[in-house]
Amino acid sequence: MAEDEKAKLERIHERIVEAQERLKLKNSFHDGHQASARELLARYEYLQSQLDKEVADLESQGRHISSLEKSVLNWVNGLRFDR
Repeated sequence: MAEDEKAKLERIHERIVEAQERLKLKNSFHDGHQASARELLARYEYLQSQLDKEVADLESQGRHISSLEKSVLNWVNGLRFDR
Protein backbone atom coordinates (compact mmCIF):
# COMPACT_ATOMS: atom_id res chain seq x y z
CA MET A 1 0.00 0.00 0.00
CA ALA A 2 1.41 3.37 -0.98
CA GLU A 3 2.23 5.95 1.68
CA ASP A 4 -0.42 8.32 0.28
CA GLU A 5 -3.07 5.64 0.67
CA LYS A 6 -1.96 4.91 4.23
CA ALA A 7 -2.12 8.61 5.07
CA LYS A 8 -5.61 8.89 3.57
CA LEU A 9 -6.81 5.85 5.53
CA GLU A 10 -5.33 7.28 8.72
CA ARG A 11 -7.13 10.61 8.19
CA ILE A 12 -10.40 8.77 7.53
CA HIS A 13 -9.86 6.71 10.68
CA GLU A 14 -9.23 9.86 12.72
CA ARG A 15 -12.42 11.48 11.38
CA ILE A 16 -14.45 8.37 12.23
CA VAL A 17 -13.05 8.28 15.77
CA GLU A 18 -13.80 11.99 16.22
CA ALA A 19 -17.36 11.50 14.92
CA GLN A 20 -17.87 8.59 17.31
CA GLU A 21 -16.62 10.72 20.22
CA ARG A 22 -18.94 13.59 19.26
CA LEU A 23 -21.90 11.24 19.00
CA LYS A 24 -21.09 9.64 22.34
CA LEU A 25 -20.86 13.04 24.01
CA LYS A 26 -23.98 14.33 22.29
CA ASN A 27 -25.99 11.35 23.49
CA SER A 28 -24.80 12.03 27.03
CA PHE A 29 -26.25 15.54 27.09
CA HIS A 30 -29.96 16.08 26.62
CA ASP A 31 -32.94 17.58 28.47
CA GLY A 32 -33.52 15.97 31.82
CA HIS A 33 -30.04 14.50 32.01
CA GLN A 34 -27.89 15.55 34.91
CA ALA A 35 -24.31 15.52 33.71
CA SER A 36 -21.84 13.83 35.98
CA ALA A 37 -18.49 15.35 36.81
CA ARG A 38 -16.88 12.68 34.63
CA GLU A 39 -19.08 13.62 31.66
CA LEU A 40 -18.33 17.31 32.11
CA LEU A 41 -14.62 16.57 32.31
CA ALA A 42 -14.84 14.43 29.16
CA ARG A 43 -16.62 17.26 27.36
CA TYR A 44 -14.02 19.79 28.53
CA GLU A 45 -11.13 17.53 27.48
CA TYR A 46 -12.70 16.96 24.06
CA LEU A 47 -13.24 20.68 23.46
CA GLN A 48 -9.74 21.48 24.69
CA SER A 49 -8.23 18.91 22.32
CA GLN A 50 -10.22 20.38 19.42
CA LEU A 51 -9.01 23.86 20.34
CA ASP A 52 -5.41 22.66 20.58
CA LYS A 53 -5.66 21.04 17.12
CA GLU A 54 -7.14 24.18 15.57
CA VAL A 55 -4.49 26.43 17.15
CA ALA A 56 -1.69 24.09 16.07
CA ASP A 57 -3.08 24.00 12.54
CA LEU A 58 -3.31 27.78 12.33
CA GLU A 59 0.15 28.25 13.82
CA SER A 60 1.61 25.72 11.38
CA GLN A 61 0.35 28.06 8.65
CA GLY A 62 2.45 30.86 10.12
CA ARG A 63 -0.28 32.63 12.11
CA HIS A 64 0.17 33.70 15.71
CA ILE A 65 -2.92 32.95 17.78
CA SER A 66 -3.62 35.36 20.65
CA SER A 67 -5.41 34.52 23.88
CA LEU A 68 -8.50 36.31 22.59
CA GLU A 69 -8.50 34.22 19.41
CA LYS A 70 -8.16 31.05 21.50
CA SER A 71 -11.13 32.14 23.61
CA VAL A 72 -13.22 32.79 20.51
CA LEU A 73 -12.26 29.44 18.99
CA ASN A 74 -13.17 27.73 22.26
CA TRP A 75 -16.55 29.49 22.27
CA VAL A 76 -17.18 28.47 18.66
CA ASN A 77 -16.35 24.85 19.53
CA GLY A 78 -19.02 25.03 22.21
CA LEU A 79 -21.57 26.15 19.64
CA ARG A 80 -21.04 22.88 17.79
CA PHE A 81 -22.35 21.01 20.84
CA ASP A 82 -25.80 20.16 19.44
CA ARG A 83 -24.65 19.03 16.02
